[in-house]
Amino acid sequence: SWGGALSATATADEDGTWKTTLKTPPAGGPFTVTIKGKNTLKLENVLIGEVWVCSGQSNMEYRLAAAENGEQEQNEANHPQIRFFQVGGAHPAHPADDVKGQWVECSSKSAGGVSAVAYFFGRKIHRDLDVPVGLIIPAMGATPARAWTSGKMLLEKNMYVNEIKQVSDPETVAKAKSKYEAEMAQWQDAAEKAKAEGAPEPKRPRGLPRIGSRTPSALFNGMISPLTASTIKGVIWYQGENDVTGLPWYKPLFPSLIQSWRDAWRLGDFPFYHVQLPPYDYGGANSAYLREVQMNSLSMPNVGIAVTLDLGDFKDIHPPYKKGVGERLALWALARDYGQTDLVHCGPIYRDMKVEDGKVRLSFDHTGSGLIAKDGSALANFVIAGADKKFVPAQAVIDGATVVVSNDEVVEPVAVRYAFDNAGVPSLFNKEGLPASSFRTDDW
Repeated sequence: SWGGALSATATADEDGTWKTTLKTPPAGGPFTVTIKGKNTLKLENVLIGEVWVCSGQSNMEYRLAAAENGEQEQNEANHPQIRFFQVGGAHPAHPADDVKGQWVECSSKSAGGVSAVAYFFGRKIHRDLDVPVGLIIPAMGATPARAWTSGKMLLEKNMYVNEIKQVSDPETVAKAKSKYEAEMAQWQDAAEKAKAEGAPEPKRPRGLPRIGSRTPSALFNGMISPLTASTIKGVIWYQGENDVTGLPWYKPLFPSLIQSWRDAWRLGDFPFYHVQLPPYDYGGANSAYLREVQMNSLSMPNVGIAVTLDLGDFKDIHPPYKKGVGERLALWALARDYGQTDLVHCGPIYRDMKVEDGKVRLSFDHTGSGLIAKDGSALANFVIAGADKKFVPAQAVIDGATVVVSNDEVVEPVAVRYAFDNAGVPSLFNKEGLPASSFRTDDW
């Protein structure tokens, strides 16, 4: 019961598992939750509010204390109506039903070790709505999207089938173990013989496949599946650095990840707002193609993106500018989920192009109150090409809600690209200060 005011009943199964649906009071608290069976449990200091899952790899893990202006932010982080639940790392072969962790009240003592992106996101939601906010944080560095996607979805999509079966299918695991044991017995005999004859030791058989934090579906099993019995408002996500070199897979994988979470929670198409990768020197891999996949996810319902081309560091894969990241994610939530429909929550997104008298006119969505060039300087980092597919630097000029791109040497232009490289240096913004994403008009 919530302070005796609202109640419901449930019957546990033979394992002691039970579930009930309970009408909650309006946002606020703290409340006391009393659970009575053969014994009585009393949960104190419980809040009712907005619950978001904040997941991804190292940039979602990135601590508030390490962020830009982190010491001051931590010292001022006394928000008792914001709560964190840090999910313990786990990567089992099959979906788990529990996680390690506990709810912690946000304070100057606790906030420093918490995800900076999650904190800034939650703080803005809390301040704007004046309601409690709960942030569940399952995040782990150096992890690929495949590890966060459900095995059910991966098998349905025929992705990573062998890798999943090697660690989760009982028959496959048993066969591998039997084969390994036979090979080990043969190796031991051969090794003893070689030692007696003074010959080099033969090569040891390869060990059995081990499940880890990069194994397909493993993190979903250990850190996401146990959460899906809870009701949430939505998800914020920051990941992709580990998949820059895996684009053939990432293109179908990322939307599959989103859908697999929605399928598991059974709450419909809940909001899924994610961070587009900022600039970084990935060497031979061009992260612009991955940013393009991230942008294309907007074709799914209730998916949003925080463009961060201006919040990166070309030499640091973990830039400290996390306040802007978290608050841009919060803009999507406030505009799409909390009624602030007039809020400009996204930078310009390329829509279409037209060729006019040897020039290309680009149109955009999310122009806000107008397009501007960064710091009042000229637009930069646009390139243009003809049918020969040879891109050359281009002049770009804002014309109302459009951008006109040209190069006198390209008489019949066919395609334009903007900031389409690892450096991704932004120059095009809307007047609300939100940057345009990198983009290309071609599919070469």
